[in-house]
Amino acid sequence: MSRRLWGALGLAASLAVASCAPSSHPQRSAACSTLQAQVAATSKAASDVIHLNKTEIGMYFKSRTQRLRALARADSNDRREASAFAAMADILERATPLVVGRWGPSDGTALHARAFASRRFRVAFEALAEAKDKSASRWSEAGSNAQWAAFRLATRCHRADPVPQSSLTAADASLRAQLPILAVDVSTGGRLERLDATGAVTRLGVDDLRVSFPLLSPDGTTLVAVTTTKNDKEPKARSLSLSGDVQRTFPGVVDCVGWAPGSVPVLGRYEGTAMSFRKAVDGAPLPIPGGSCPIARGQTTDILTVVGASEESQVEVAVVGPDYRIRQRFGRAPCRFVEGQSSPIADEIVMTAACDDPFESGLWMAEPDGQLRHVLPCVCGPATFSPDGTWLAFAIRPLDAGEGSTDIRLGFARRDGSGAFYLDVRGLSFPMWTPKLSIAR
Repeated sequence: MSRRLWGALGLAASLAVASCAPSSHPQRSAACSTLQAQVAATSKAASDVIHLNKTEIGMYFKSRTQRLRALARADSNDRREASAFAAMADILERATPLVVGRWGPSDGTALHARAFASRRFRVAFEALAEAKDKSASRWSEAGSNAQWAAFRLATRCHRADPVPQSSLTAADASLRAQLPILAVDVSTGGRLERLDATGAVTRLGVDDLRVSFPLLSPDGTTLVAVTTTKNDKEPKARSLSLSGDVQRTFPGVVDCVGWAPGSVPVLGRYEGTAMSFRKAVDGAPLPIPGGSCPIARGQTTDILTVVGASEESQVEVAVVGPDYRIRQRFGRAPCRFVEGQSSPIADEIVMTAACDDPFESGLWMAEPDGQLRHVLPCVCGPATFSPDGTWLAFAIRPLDAGEGSTDIRLGFARRDGSGAFYLDVRGLSFPMWTPKLSIAR
């Protein structure tokens, strides 16, 4: 289920800086400059590597190897990180001729054909394994080490100080004007809460109500969520007011909830590996493509959904028209894009991506012309626009929380990724912004 795709890492810039600047330390400055150049270059790279020809796939792997070696040289003062970058570069270098030799029509092992059919870009590992190369056994560990090294470097290059809730009163006036905002406290099992401009957090709804995967209606007046109370034997889909009061409980077993145009609530349920959808009110089936419950695209007749299973290497956000046909797809291989949300003032969509290449993970913006723009180089949770479209709110996990931690924070950034910070309070996730909140208080 796409809404359960969570990044394991996160970084954010400090509230005190409007943009991220390299460190003043000479060695660190070189590493930061190298990292920044590589992050910028990812936006211009090919978005679908599976369709590259034999020459292009060789250049793709050569480029990845060169990038890792450049980081190892620039970050040589940190032996742990430099070693991680170099180790992954060595494995990619061994894999490159094996992949190129098996790419295209002459592929006797069907390596390319499998990638086309499954949309899984695991060709380097598969080529090593088929050649019985010992590097295959080190692929997973080396990849993980290189990703952690990249994010440790990024955290040193960009200050990632948490901001106390009380400091919201000193935050940018344009952000304070957009508060309050709703969020879910996952540290308490899913309490619905409201964060005000003063930093105060108010718990909403009855004490035993817990929510997961909530979504606001297109008109911003109602929530739907998968919920539980002490009297429920299984999760129930419910609609809630902005104050957390239960408006309606929908019958049947559900795995996700969403919205169709016209503020029509939608329920989704797994049937094998696929999902089926129906209207929550009358149970009428809906032929929605994709593997996630739909998100209405503002006040238009389109919806946003996710195409591709969560275990695949390429998962895309799709724009679906009123005829339930996919009109547009946004994605890059090998990345898993989830959580598309439309801007209230422009024809833009903010999406969250978890990628095999750590430099490509983070928040991306889909422009009206179909181009993708990397907004924030992090791995974050769901993101949403402020009512005026100038700020983003998202869930983020601080890097210094350590591997395996469930520490999640609420982050903010301008729509171009500048001025990013996260709150020191733990557990807030699934941000939901609506101008109707000022009325509901």
